[in-house]
Amino acid sequence: IALPTLPVFQGAAVSSELPPQFFPPGNVAGLGSSPPPRGSLGPLVQVLPAGQPFQDTVPAAHITPEASLERLVPLVDHLAAWKLLPNVSAWVLHTVERGYRIQFGAPPPPFNGVSPTLVGPEQGLVMEQEVVTLLRKEAIEVVPPLERESGFYSRYFIVPKKDGGLRPILDLRLLNRSVKRLKFKMLTIKQVVSQIRSEDWFVTIDLKDAYFHVSILPHHRKFLRFAFRGEAYQYRVLPFGLALSPRTFTKCVDAALAPLRLQGIRILNYIDDWLILAQSEMVAVRHRDVVLAHMKALGLRLNAKKSVLSPLQRTTYLGVVWDSTTMQARLSPARIESILTAVKRVKEGRSLTVKQFQQLLGLMAAASNVIPFGLLYMRPLQWWLKTKGFSPRGNPLRMIRVTRRCLRALDMWRKPWFLSQGPVLGAPCRRVTLATDASLTGWGAVMSGHPARGLWSGRQLTWHINCLEMLAVFQALKHFLPDLRDRHVLVRTDNTSVVSYINHQGGLRSRPLYKLAHQILVWSQDKLLSLRAVYVPGHLNLGADILSRQGPRPGEWMLHPEVVEQIWRVFGPAQVDLFATRENTQCPLWYSLVHPAPLGLDAMVQTWPRLRLYAFPPIALLPGVLERVRRDGVMVLGPDFSPRRLSLGDSRQERSPLTGRGLHLSPPAGAVEALGVASEGAHLLASGLSTEVVETILQSRAPSTRKLYALKWKLFTSWCGRRQQDPVNCPVGSVLEFLQDRLSAGLTHSTLKVYVAAIAAYHAPLGGLSVGRNPLVTRFLRGALRLRPPVRPRVPPWDLSVVLEALCRPPFEPVEEIPDRFLTVKTVLLLALSSLKRVGDLQALSVAPSFLDFAPGLSKAFLYPRPGYVPKVPSSTPRPVVLQAFCPPPFRDADQQKLNCMCPVRALDAYVHRAARWRKSDQLFVCYGPPKRGLPASKQTISRWIVDAICSAYEASDLPPPLGVRAHSTRGMAASKAFLAGVPLQDICNAAGWSTPLTFVRFYELDLRVSP
Repeated sequence: IALPTLPVFQGAAVSSELPPQFFPPGNVAGLGSSPPPRGSLGPLVQVLPAGQPFQDTVPAAHITPEASLERLVPLVDHLAAWKLLPNVSAWVLHTVERGYRIQFGAPPPPFNGVSPTLVGPEQGLVMEQEVVTLLRKEAIEVVPPLERESGFYSRYFIVPKKDGGLRPILDLRLLNRSVKRLKFKMLTIKQVVSQIRSEDWFVTIDLKDAYFHVSILPHHRKFLRFAFRGEAYQYRVLPFGLALSPRTFTKCVDAALAPLRLQGIRILNYIDDWLILAQSEMVAVRHRDVVLAHMKALGLRLNAKKSVLSPLQRTTYLGVVWDSTTMQARLSPARIESILTAVKRVKEGRSLTVKQFQQLLGLMAAASNVIPFGLLYMRPLQWWLKTKGFSPRGNPLRMIRVTRRCLRALDMWRKPWFLSQGPVLGAPCRRVTLATDASLTGWGAVMSGHPARGLWSGRQLTWHINCLEMLAVFQALKHFLPDLRDRHVLVRTDNTSVVSYINHQGGLRSRPLYKLAHQILVWSQDKLLSLRAVYVPGHLNLGADILSRQGPRPGEWMLHPEVVEQIWRVFGPAQVDLFATRENTQCPLWYSLVHPAPLGLDAMVQTWPRLRLYAFPPIALLPGVLERVRRDGVMVLGPDFSPRRLSLGDSRQERSPLTGRGLHLSPPAGAVEALGVASEGAHLLASGLSTEVVETILQSRAPSTRKLYALKWKLFTSWCGRRQQDPVNCPVGSVLEFLQDRLSAGLTHSTLKVYVAAIAAYHAPLGGLSVGRNPLVTRFLRGALRLRPPVRPRVPPWDLSVVLEALCRPPFEPVEEIPDRFLTVKTVLLLALSSLKRVGDLQALSVAPSFLDFAPGLSKAFLYPRPGYVPKVPSSTPRPVVLQAFCPPPFRDADQQKLNCMCPVRALDAYVHRAARWRKSDQLFVCYGPPKRGLPASKQTISRWIVDAICSAYEASDLPPPLGVRAHSTRGMAASKAFLAGVPLQDICNAAGWSTPLTFVRFYELDLRVSP
């Protein structure tokens, strides 16, 4: 089997059949010879007799046998190989090259004095061995005498091992309080379950001295000090016990394994435990050899004693026995024995400490990742502890007396057959989807288009809605059981509590809800292969929602489409539906009680347009509709229409005969309510154009433009309404009076032009010309320009150098670790500055394939707008946004590294990879926070991000944020800076989309020699 060629280091192949002494010499795999350690071990070596092994001095049970005495070779010695990894992050390379910089979330702890580690005689021998071992490995070093009175000292403590020995642990709890709490993803048992395929072969690899592979930045070693028997030491490498050690090491290992995965090697990693999976024994051997050679090139060391290099189809990994022949997983015998031993300690009448119960719960919770209903049978113990005032944050030494109820809660955990259960390996090939919902009157469910529903009775009518939602799931499962039996079932519900209690097999907040969940899960054990739940918003769960209320809400009923077509054939189609939603409207335009409502909310408070209307109101609104018809003197097509009855008037009144294709409604003289852009569509429909033509015409304006015009038009119609004038047919004098009123209110010439454009969109032509082309209107606008000429400040509103300087420091760096908010706003600001694009152009950028490309080595980035996007100033040939990288690594000096922090390509690459985890759209910039996380960001949101980045940069520089900053100011700021740096003016105009240099000079040029 030939593997594709990628930059994976494949030195000499390593056969699993050879004993350790036949492996090639060197530091890889921790095998063979190593150079002698550098430097002296100090006086501690002389504590033991010369030439006498440690085992002769300390009983074997108290020795740490896995401690190897070979010197650690830092990863920086293999830096060249790390740099060849594809798409390796700058943070990983920096950590490998210079060492890990502890990521403090608060100021580092101050010097607390030299706190010595004090232990007894027997424990002292164990500590001596630990220190000697670490010195020989060069994992620690002696603190220079002049530096001893600084830094931060922690103490060691000794804990018993499973085999009866003792293990020294460095207590870093105080230091961890100052370290950032950064989240990262680690391998889970569920992920391993889904990755294993039938007849897979396994190879397990264990790394030696896992965290010791990563060096500590020299000036941060002072925070990792300890003192023992008159000597001070500090860690040179990543220690066990530091809160961020797992995250740091995992990120480095993920970068190392990335090229292997690109080659098609299936490898899973949990810190220092790796699992290789392959579909044949031969492929497993080949992949194992590639992985071992790759480890050697990168300086990663193998623990041959704990690794199983011979391919097997049954192996133990992460405390679980995996069998690909039976496709079953179960706890290892050692873990089963540890649980049984812990449970046996719980005896009636005996008192245990809170800490002992915490340890028992920890064993049960870890086992529940494998035992299918482990969490479900752990809940009784949790509920019992809750009644005893148990709190994980309380006094760990508080005693709790065991009762008979506690013993009953542990019944299932005493049974070996229960502990030997495990999940079926592999991902479910298909789940049957069941949508459920509940109301205060009943329940409803839909499965594969088949409905089911029922009513609550008796005490159920008084239950909490969460319990009713859970009961609705149970009723639906029982109703559809013949179709669900022996299937994987996915429940879709709009209740988050139900989702949580099903997926987590109960909970501790609501006992009634827990009991219902327990009943459902126990019932499903021998009937369903699995049961999961997922949340869906209510508006996407309409079928079950309607069934739960035993029918649609008032106003959601609609006539059958065939009946409506009969009405249209006789009287012509109506253009406006007075009572509808998007789902049941019969017309292209409609009023509604909920969004979206193209013509506005609630038809009863609106003025109806002069079009053919259709009304199918709820029964409760019929009297009001009839009164409105009588009062306004209009007639509408309604639900009691037949080919001969076309009125919604009072049946006691005589109906007027109708002629022609229908009745055009004529409201009384007075104001017509502002209908936004949809009103323009109504006028176009009235002119005889088809619905398809009108929809195409309405798309000529951007959505933001239509929204802006609708707002201006609404203000104009309100002004006309107060003067009893028709905004659609009023004379030009009324338009000029309105504009003068706005001018007197302080509006500028540019704002008045927007009002004119909005009015022209909906107003009837004046003398064959639109309002905007009327001679009096154009002369009025010229006069307004002379009376109130625009005043543009030449002084920049904010200091570009201050902002760029701040982008190189926290909270904007390092980009691999900063919160989503700061990564997003930094990327948006850098793209706005480097591209000179408008916010609308930035919003149109896409990450879809072929719309975003990175040059090799991240030297450039090419971005294209989404298909169909029309910029404000269209060009004959659309140009991509080309971003040039600033000083990509490796860096010659600190200035280059600083410039790289301002690199838009680097920030864009980090943002694209980070946002991929929550992205729900191909638009480049998506919202990073709830409730719209992952959805496309609007232009207003992107503008707010740019202002946020500028203000945050000032705050990070301990400066007051500038006032009146606008996102659009980045165009003038960046263009002026480029012009001052000697960039040709025509190149600036091409990038910014300006047709002539005059645009830049008149509207954007700033005097950057003046500080804001």
